[in-house]
Amino acid sequence: TELLLIALGNCSLGVLSNHPLLAEERLAVLRTELEAHLEPDPPRIVRVISNIEIVTENPDLLAKAHELEEVACMCPMCNSISAEKEVRVNIRLGSAVLTGALANDPGADC
Repeated sequence: TELLLIALGNCSLGVLSNHPLLAEERLAVLRTELEAHLEPDPPRIVRVISNIEIVTENPDLLAKAHELEEVACMCPMCNSISAEKEVRVNIRLGSAVLTGALANDPGADC
């Protein structure tokens, strides 16, 4: 289950970060937390919830959350999962300037 969620998260964030709405944006945060609901017999994932957090300096993106929710599930992993999927995108304004260890670690927020 964990490997599936990791692959789904990486795939969704890759599609989002390369989408025209975000490709040129300076983002302080782009990360997701995934939650899977399981059924025991037969063992399977029946529901996946993805909470994606975006922190940007661009106030115009605040109105694009719904569009970005749809974009997040355009990756091959999301299209391959037959379980019910729920994607929530939370966009908030903040500084895209990172300092210290985070500025040198591109994977720290993913």
